[in-house]
Amino acid sequence: MTYPGSSPVSPQEIDRRLQCDPSIEDCKAVVYEWTGKCRSCHGTGLVSYYNQRGRETICKCVPCLGIGVGNTRLACLFD
Repeated sequence: MTYPGSSPVSPQEIDRRLQCDPSIEDCKAVVYEWTGKCRSCHGTGLVSYYNQRGRETICKCVPCLGIGVGNTRLACLFD
């Protein structure tokens, strides 16, 4: 399952960024991106919490907008 409207970076683009020479051209940071279950709702799209009176409230997950998946990005900067 992928996040709607997203597309992964091609392996050729990652190789090109890894072989970039900063003294010659403007290099972008290598960014690894993947899609996985949301950490807040564990893929259900719903979260529950207890209010001050002790009643359980179930609502839509805000970080993943209720779809259950989220993108995670990791930027690697090499010296």
